[in-house]
Formats: sequence, C-alpha cells, structure tokens
Amino acid sequence: MLKLRIASAAVLGVAGLGATALPAQAAAPTTAPTSQSTQAAATQAAATQAAVAQGVSTRVRAVKGVTCIDLFGAGKLVATGCFQSNGDDIGVRDQRKDGLRAVVTWKTNYGRSGKCQETRGGGKSTICNYNMKKGKKVRFKVDVRNGANGNPKFSSPYSPWLSIGK
Repeated sequence: MLKLRIASAAVLGVAGLGATALPAQAAAPTTAPTSQSTQAAATQAAATQAAVAQGVSTRVRAVKGVTCIDLFGAGKLVATGCFQSNGDDIGVRDQRKDGLRAVVTWKTNYGRSGKCQETRGGGKSTICNYNMKKGKKVRFKVDVRNGANGNPKFSSPYSPWLSIGK
C-alpha cells in the first residue's frame, strides 16, 4: 500500500501537482532558493539565459516533498521531470507527440548518477525508483532528445540541490 501511495504521489507530481494553482503558459525561468556558491549560481544563471535565447524556458515547482521542472521549447510544454524526496522517485513525462524522448538526468552529491527515460511517446509517464542515501542531496535536469543518447533538442538547467529522504 505504501508503494502504491508513493507511486501515485510521483505520478501526480509528473502530471501536474496543483495544476489549478499554476499558470497554463510558459513562465520565465525560475529557480528555488539555494545555498549554492556565488560561482555556481552564476553558472546556472548563464545556462538559463542561454536556454532562453534558444527558445527554451523552465518552471520549477515544489509541493509537499515533490519538486518538478516543466520544460518549454518554442513556447510549448515539451516535458516534465520530478523528484519525490520521500521514496527516491524520479518521474518523467513526455508532454508532446513529437517523436522525441523525455529524459531526466540526475546526480547526487556523493557520486551516483543516472537517467530516467520515457520511451513510449507523448502523453506517457515513467517513474524510476532509486535507492539513494538518506540525508544526502540530488539535483536533476530535463531534456527532450532523439533517442537514448541523442543531442538534446531542448534542455533545462539543473535543479537546486534537493534533500533525499526528507
């Protein structure tokens, strides 16, 4: 029963977590407050500005232990990636039937990394469960690309560092 609840919460996060409270159009790129160094914050800001120049924007949302990044390309929502801290779930949703694959790339502050991919096409979601170390941190980004290892057509900057298991 607990596993089902966790999976349901992650699916809700990927599908829209509180969508009624969020604007339907692409928002300006945002990031949640972090304790990053000035250099890391400047690097992320530069990556965000470069993405906007290429017609890419993101929206970061956090509700009840689930943080999501909505990725917009050419003004349209193309993919959503989420991390649920309690359960170590990474979710990804391909928002468009465009032949591209939605991928969440993640890394921890203790050396682990991986990818969670939605391979079935537009309108589908995948939840990947990882056994990450509690009390550590993870960050993730969302891409849409042609195939598993293709160059990203649209890509978000990495999220801020998020607590695992809290």
